[in-house]
Amino acid sequence: MLSNMVNFNPDKTIIFLSRPTSLKDLASIHNHIGFVATRAQGDAPLFKYGGEGMLQHLMGAFFLDIHIYLPLTSSTRNSRDNAYIFDFGPILIEDANLIQARDSKALSWEIATRLANQYQGLDTLKSLFYKSQSNLFKTVENIITKMIIDFDFTGDKDKNIWLAAKLIDQARKELFALGTETSNLRRQIETQLLDTSTTLISLVFKGTSDIPLITLKFQKELFVDSNFMTWGYIEEYTERWGGTIDYKNKLIDTNVQNMIKLLTNLIAEHGSGKVIILPMINTKDERLGYRHYYGYQTDGTAWLPNGKSYFEIDLSDPARALSQLIHISYSVQAYDAVFVVKEWVDIEQKYGNVKKYLQQNKKMICAFDYRGFLKKDEIYVGDSTFFGDPVRPKAPIIIVDYSTAFYDDRINFDSYVNQWDSSFINNVGMTAGGSNSDFVRYMNRIRAGTSEFAMVMYNILFGRRTNT
Repeated sequence: MLSNMVNFNPDKTIIFLSRPTSLKDLASIHNHIGFVATRAQGDAPLFKYGGEGMLQHLMGAFFLDIHIYLPLTSSTRNSRDNAYIFDFGPILIEDANLIQARDSKALSWEIATRLANQYQGLDTLKSLFYKSQSNLFKTVENIITKMIIDFDFTGDKDKNIWLAAKLIDQARKELFALGTETSNLRRQIETQLLDTSTTLISLVFKGTSDIPLITLKFQKELFVDSNFMTWGYIEEYTERWGGTIDYKNKLIDTNVQNMIKLLTNLIAEHGSGKVIILPMINTKDERLGYRHYYGYQTDGTAWLPNGKSYFEIDLSDPARALSQLIHISYSVQAYDAVFVVKEWVDIEQKYGNVKKYLQQNKKMICAFDYRGFLKKDEIYVGDSTFFGDPVRPKAPIIIVDYSTAFYDDRINFDSYVNQWDSSFINNVGMTAGGSNSDFVRYMNRIRAGTSEFAMVMYNILFGRRTNT
């Protein structure tokens, strides 16, 4: 009667499964027990929930006066006259006074149709998905932090911080994915939660150059207070998931706008209105950790500035400053990267090149990634004497001190931390890589766009346009 949504653990405690893994399974359960969802015609259980009328059937099954066939009168079969009828659930319907029907069965179908239409017109389903997955992400983030950093996974504190960030970034990308590929973390979690033969969960992550795969094992009970749902396979191109990309973009765009305000205030207050921001990308190689790409290395990284490997933000040039802050705010949601904010200096005039600048200037205002602000000992650079490929070097950014009191002023710093936390209305990140990924679509807007933002960023990333 609970549509197989409740089961028992080996210790006889109840486990809530959230829902069957597919509509096919749900229909099979209902058909087996003679459960008849709202129908426009007929009174027999449905063999499947799909196609035209699917949403109406589901609205009826969960909210309306469905019935179970009980053969109390042998002369009448599959009829509401020979069934136990469940009453209507609590429902809110727009313009309920306009609904008319000739009998209770027709009325139920009319209400189901109205509810289905309202449901399709709202972002309710997509909102539930992203809120659910954001809650799940926070739990997985805490589990990774505990098992990698607190339990000293590698024996090296700095390497633990770097490895945890790498696994957390993978979780951010895969927990919000609608698809459920075999290695996908969302699929791993949901499949194992539904397995009542064990109280353990084993999550397999992509590893490092030394450890190709990393497995974390922990008790299912760590998910108890996570407040998330299992979703199973999602056919993202069906009608009920239509507009998901647009909805996700709204979440990301809101994060971006909030970040721009925060970074603008930070630059104005702690950078005298003008700073240098240097990206450091997670190389996935524990000998390198996070590194700054410069020289030829930037040629193959489209989102980094052309020629210069860093962003120069000058608030006295609003259009250029705003465009770069927008770009950084999108990039931080797409890549496992750290952005180091340093006081402005003419690097070429004072140091000659960026390599010498990084070797001699070892102070910063602050650093951040998508999770918040990082202190100098939280940026892992592996072996600082190793630059990788000599043709395409990856430079460490060694920070030994701070150039301002950003971290020392506890009240001010805590205020920025709180602002950061409230800036991200959802932890969903942008997918990157692949022609249809979020970040590639974003970059295409720069390549083909004619807005002021697109023109400014094209010049910074690719140089002057040749077709205008």
